[in-house]
Amino acid sequence: MKISYQWLKEFVDIRINPSVLAEKLTMAGLEVKGIEKIKDDFVYEIEITSNRADWLSIIGVAREVAAILNKKLIKIEKYSLLTRPKKQLSKYSISIEDKNDCPLYTAQIFENVRVGPSPEWLRKRIEAVGCRSINNVVDITNYVMFELGAPLHAFDRDKLKGDTIFIRRARPQETIISIDGQKHILSTQNLVIADTQGPVALAGIMGGRHTEVDNNTKIVMLEAALFSPVLIRRGRQSLGIQTESSYRFERGLDYQTVLKAAERAAELMIKLCNAKRVGVHTLHLPFPKELKLEVDSSYFCNNLGISLSSSTISQILSRLGFKVSKLTRERLQVSIPSFRRDIKAPIDLVEEVSRIYGYEKIPASLPTVILQSNKDTYTLYHFIRELKSLLRGLGLNEAITYSLVDQQTLEGFWGKEDVLIRVVNPLSKEQQILRPTLLPSLVRSVCYNLRQKQKEVKLFEIAKVFYKDKDQPQEKYYLSFAIAGTKIVWLEPELKHIEDHQGLLHTKGIVDTILSYLGITERVFVAQLDGSWNIEINGYLIGRMLEVNRNFLTKLDVKNQNVYCAELNLEMLFKLHRRHRDYQAFSRFPAITRDISIVVKDSVSVEDILEAIKKEADEVIRNVQVIDYYKGEPIALGYKNITVSCLYSGCDHTLSEDEITPIDARIREKLSKIFGATFR
Repeated sequence: MKISYQWLKEFVDIRINPSVLAEKLTMAGLEVKGIEKIKDDFVYEIEITSNRADWLSIIGVAREVAAILNKKLIKIEKYSLLTRPKKQLSKYSISIEDKNDCPLYTAQIFENVRVGPSPEWLRKRIEAVGCRSINNVVDITNYVMFELGAPLHAFDRDKLKGDTIFIRRARPQETIISIDGQKHILSTQNLVIADTQGPVALAGIMGGRHTEVDNNTKIVMLEAALFSPVLIRRGRQSLGIQTESSYRFERGLDYQTVLKAAERAAELMIKLCNAKRVGVHTLHLPFPKELKLEVDSSYFCNNLGISLSSSTISQILSRLGFKVSKLTRERLQVSIPSFRRDIKAPIDLVEEVSRIYGYEKIPASLPTVILQSNKDTYTLYHFIRELKSLLRGLGLNEAITYSLVDQQTLEGFWGKEDVLIRVVNPLSKEQQILRPTLLPSLVRSVCYNLRQKQKEVKLFEIAKVFYKDKDQPQEKYYLSFAIAGTKIVWLEPELKHIEDHQGLLHTKGIVDTILSYLGITERVFVAQLDGSWNIEINGYLIGRMLEVNRNFLTKLDVKNQNVYCAELNLEMLFKLHRRHRDYQAFSRFPAITRDISIVVKDSVSVEDILEAIKKEADEVIRNVQVIDYYKGEPIALGYKNITVSCLYSGCDHTLSEDEITPIDARIREKLSKIFGATFR
């Protein structure tokens, strides 16, 4: 944004060099990117942050200059509201379709308007900040916009059809020719000002050519309004237009600035155009109540690490336009002006005081660190950080993918259409839906790496997914990973190698490792008809794992490679995990191993077999695992052979054969009775 040095001097008694002022502004947060000398003036190019709409005006920057230099802001009384005429718009009326789109609209009618060139002082002011002079009426609207920060628009009243002004959404396929001569096809994303025959202006963006003020204009309708910032931004983006007006509206205005701008423009219309104001009409929602914050002066000192008196704090805030009153000797009540919409909490006031006081005056010091027990401060953040460390230790690399996906990408990974959250106005076809799962994007990344001739790819991502539950949007943290390729291990000195192909068992192994790390032992993997596996804990579905569909891989140009992936509900794991575990001492005595080879039906779950063995020998058994699995001749069709290794160990002595033999016999009897097992 461009700011004139000479224009600033109309509001503040500035007696320092323009370059020195530029440095002071930069140190206070208004970054001056450059200074250009134009005749007898200096023009600053200032970078304005998106939360400071009040800086998008000469008066807003002048207020900052006055606070920085400890000067009074002069001429401010000129912008109090002028006396409104008693006569309202009897002949004309205003209709607002949705007051959330337009919370405030003011129309003023001026008669006997003399349109002509602007006086030299007015032309110089607007041309200094990069605006071309048109005529006195249009120049007044631009002058007030730059001076106070509220855009205005002037209509030739005789060119408006009918006696009603409509503020409404555009109808699909409605058109308008803007003042720059461009024809625009509109949609319901666009807010328009319309007469009885159609749109006459793009609200908050640009006026229409058919109602613009020219040298023949005699009656002017002057518009001042508040429009929804989000709606203006969307409308501007949909039409590919950027104007000084939209730049301010989409950052948010306040009602007091709009009303002051309307009165300031009326004053100039009467003075420079010999106009007579014959009526005013205003529609608005209830104005918001003034925000008041209470804060102790010690709060500022503790946060800044310096000693400041309550009077110093009060003076700084008052210079910035805040109303400060003392409740006690140390406690202050600060009333937030309507133009400071960015101030929400006491910490925001601390920032205001610090930047005007001067960051360079605050001594550098090391922060005080207060150690706290993890027991009371362990959060989801710490949980995620630990899991990332674990996954990196397992050889997986972290990936970050986009939150938006397209419909085609979800095919094969998500089938619940009714719970998808779709973007109303997507920027591209690839960004239509908020992702309900991390897997498609993660698999795409794996496939990309495979196409780059990577032999082994193992990626994970921890991020939020989005979906609807009972028509309410939900966002949950999920952990997902995808693996593919072959790991090659070379054996010296023969230079032979082993190829380890990534598969479903590797995927299950990673899931098992994660759950074991979290102290979750009651997990179950349940096969589904579509070939995927549900992961359940105590009856709760917490995730799934699957082999990626071959058709999906073909579309991504991956051939002769399989990709496996899994996803886990991280927030459910956070609730179910056991962070604190009981220590169990290792036995000091030698262990004894007994193997049991059984034949059972295919329908018998291996997990049920292992659980039955553990329950029968709970006191002395230390580990049970499957060491062999076989189907085929001579095993009968529909049966399988499983060999289970049982590790026995005593806590206070070495177990003897006489102690283990009865236990082994009981286990065999139980397996035979429950599962119909035969022994080999």
